[in-house]
Amino acid sequence: MVLDAKRPSENVSSPAHVQQAYSYAIHPEVRVNHFGLCNGRKLVIYSVETPNPLLDISYEEFESRWEDIETFLKPKYLLKPELRKFAPDFGFAITRLGLAVNAELIMLQARLNLFARVSQDLFTVTVNTEFADKDHCVSYDFKPEQLPLLIAGLPTELRNQFSEALSRAPFQVSADLCVEVDLRTHLGEPIEVEHETFVPLVIDEVYASRFNPFPPQGGDDIPSHVFRLIKAFKVASEDADGA
Repeated sequence: MVLDAKRPSENVSSPAHVQQAYSYAIHPEVRVNHFGLCNGRKLVIYSVETPNPLLDISYEEFESRWEDIETFLKPKYLLKPELRKFAPDFGFAITRLGLAVNAELIMLQARLNLFARVSQDLFTVTVNTEFADKDHCVSYDFKPEQLPLLIAGLPTELRNQFSEALSRAPFQVSADLCVEVDLRTHLGEPIEVEHETFVPLVIDEVYASRFNPFPPQGGDDIPSHVFRLIKAFKVASEDADGA
């Protein structure tokens, strides 16, 4: 990435300065996809492929929007821009507020999305949620024997289809935000993967499970080969109407 430093009196959004930084980025000996300009008062980041800035942020916002700045300046995002689409981890975010490992969290009316079998002894379910005005990904880890409790609110036929689909490859099923639960959880140990650190919420107790066939919008990025609860419900409803 090219980052062009300007004097505080310079306008980093002026076409002349943007064109100059762009010429550096596309230089045959440089050839990078991103460039930016900063005058100490403002930071703007561009892609060589689009005319509008990817990020336009004033100095007063630097601290409150530091994660946005990292998203465009950290080496991992420059090397793999597709990672910018990933929501940051909810568990890790709240540990930064001072919550310790094993801290208890009561999660009420939590919607669940993508279930997956990690191993014979561990399952997980993820869902995006808004935290600090930004989408974050919540990971709930649970034991196999807790699965029936999590989906207890489903009608019997759907519950059986859901469990059966999760028991075979690809060992993933989508609840499509139709499963709503009340949980007692605690913060698990931090887990480091290739591009981030995440902290799962470990489920200790399932207070209640409900089925809501009219969920909020979401879950449209589920792979086509994964069983989807909302589709199974629609098929069951059509069959019932036909009968």
